[in-house]
Amino acid sequence: EPAPTGKPNHGNSTATTILVVWPEPSLGGNLYSIDSYAISVNGVSGSNTAYSINQHEITGLVPNTLYNVSVILSYNGGQFSKTSEFSVFGTAPGAVQQVNTTNQTASSITISWSPVERADIIHTSYEILINNRTINTNLTTATIDGLDANTLHSFNITAYNTYGRGQTIPKQARTAFGQSPVPSAMSATSSSITLGINPGANFQNVTMMRLMWSPVDVGMPNSMDLPGNTSSVTIPGLLPEQTYFFELRL
Repeated sequence: EPAPTGKPNHGNSTATTILVVWPEPSLGGNLYSIDSYAISVNGVSGSNTAYSINQHEITGLVPNTLYNVSVILSYNGGQFSKTSEFSVFGTAPGAVQQVNTTNQTASSITISWSPVERADIIHTSYEILINNRTINTNLTTATIDGLDANTLHSFNITAYNTYGRGQTIPKQARTAFGQSPVPSAMSATSSSITLGINPGANFQNVTMMRLMWSPVDVGMPNSMDLPGNTSSVTIPGLLPEQTYFFELRL
């Protein structure tokens, strides 16, 4: 009888499949002809049979699970070799679930998700891809900082283990507005004031803002809506020799 095939090797895994590859058996010259290979999973061959090639994809598996895999050679019209040594292979994780974003500030977002199934069976980590940055963690939450204010950011979250990567789940969230810029007086006449507005990085992507003003200690009875890219504005109709208070709001 021919020698058993060599110990199977791991080709690739998804959450529900494992690709198994094994060395060609030694057939002793032309004494034996190969009929097929039976792939045993946890001691059961089932329908996992390969013909004429030395690889096979096992399907219908459970994510994040370990399996004992061995190969039996069928030769010369139905005879069987001894079982090869078994190898332990695992499936990749499934997709993360219940992805949420919280605690948005002008420069950071906290993102969280539920752990993938059976993460306690095979050590599982998580990858977050955002703005060409990659963040890896063993936790189920991460705070991403260094972001632009008032901007819609796209995240991609993927669980992975030694054997493969799960399905990538996308998520979007917007950072908060930054601190409103303080208008500065550029020039004044007896009846008007020209203000300079420098939004800065923490106030970008604003489409509209409201300028409010009044004499000091009188409240804010006057207002004017301005486009978000306004860099200066002149306020007419003011009283001479009067101090005014100005404020910008979203």
